[in-house]
Amino acid sequence: MTAPPTRSTDWLQASAALVPLTVDQYHEMMRRGIIPESAQTEVIDGFLVLKDRSKRGEDPMVISSEHRWAVQKLQRLDSRVQAWGMHVATQQPVALSPIQEPEPDASIINGPLDDFRSRTPTARDVLCACEVADSSLKYDRTTNQRIYATAGIPRYLIVNLVDRTVELYADPDTSAGRYARVQTIKPGESFDIELEAGRALAVNADDVLP
Repeated sequence: MTAPPTRSTDWLQASAALVPLTVDQYHEMMRRGIIPESAQTEVIDGFLVLKDRSKRGEDPMVISSEHRWAVQKLQRLDSRVQAWGMHVATQQPVALSPIQEPEPDASIINGPLDDFRSRTPTARDVLCACEVADSSLKYDRTTNQRIYATAGIPRYLIVNLVDRTVELYADPDTSAGRYARVQTIKPGESFDIELEAGRALAVNADDVLP
């Protein structure tokens, strides 16, 4: 039996040129069936990137059970924000620029779901982006923080499965690509996600930490 071809990354160390991709080109590839819409991919900095939802040290193509559980718990926040004319989307794209279309594990969107029948939420619609992090923790703290802060998204939440904490980022510095304030919440503690003036979503860390 012929062995399957192996992939090498030595070309990365050799500084080989990469071919950039726009969000529009990515969508066209999905329309043509070149990339399935169910693919675990997103456009970051103009490149097609695999979304890592795995447990540290395991197959990056496999979504861990703890990751899935935490995302489902974040989805349950939807019923609490609907009265404010908002909704929670899980693992859906947000269009931040012609070369940035991440798919947060969850995002709190300003406006009811029906407002987005024919358009993708943009940066001005996203009140809070949320990522569930295990093997992706460093990436979520650096690359994703930069992307969300640069876009001016007011709040960024990391459900940190490695340290069993929740990290809440606030006050985006769009020029520096980072958030000025970071709050770390431990199991048993609660925190508020400020969404609008006078509207804060109170969450217990135990509700989103496995």
